[in-house]
Amino acid sequence: MTLPKATPDIEKLADDLRAGHRAALARAITLIESRRGDHQAAARELVQELLPETGKAVRVGITGSPGSANPPPSMRSGCS
Repeated sequence: MTLPKATPDIEKLADDLRAGHRAALARAITLIESRRGDHQAAARELVQELLPETGKAVRVGITGSPGSANPPPSMRSGCS
């Protein structure tokens, strides 16, 4: 027996992100990186929910194969 895949509660996830919960950040990143259609729709909803609160933040996309050892931006720029 397989369990149905649950669609995340975007409002709760957004609230948890606002509260600074690191686990919520991990769930949000996983959701945004997912290729499932329902996850992609939920990720767009999450971004739209949070966008008004970002101020002058810039959205950055980082590409590369998983595990390809892409250095994090802080290492590429020489900052720590």
